[in-house]
Amino acid sequence: MSDLQNIEPQVMTRTSINTDERRYALMKQQAHIIKGKPSMTSASMLGLARSAGHSIILEEEEGIAKAIGTRADKGDTYTSVFTIEDARLAGLLKNTTWKQYPANMLRWRAVSNLCRFLFTDMSHGVLYTPEELGASVDDSENPIGF
Repeated sequence: MSDLQNIEPQVMTRTSINTDERRYALMKQQAHIIKGKPSMTSASMLGLARSAGHSIILEEEEGIAKAIGTRADKGDTYTSVFTIEDARLAGLLKNTTWKQYPANMLRWRAVSNLCRFLFTDMSHGVLYTPEELGASVDDSENPIGF
């Protein structure tokens, strides 16, 4: 009986490590090095946050994207809003992808800002998207030419 008591905590610990290892492996697989710095697409950030059990709701209207997040562990919430005016002020509207897919790009920028603020622990320090580091990207925020 004492042998079973010793095994159970080890099994529980190993299971939780496997979950963390899986998330870390996913993050590494989806990371891109841009100008020597790690980056990750907003879709990858969204997937990691949701796989950790956090809730993210996306709301959109003409020229505005909102990402509303709630942490699974503490219940903290945050709303990230990114507008076409924000994109204009940041000089993003000159980019071909922003011209062709403004709604997608607004959504992904709202998601990345939310994840950077509310879910920093799940990205292991990878806080920027390829686009934010100067890479040309497609409408899914994957770097072009890398």
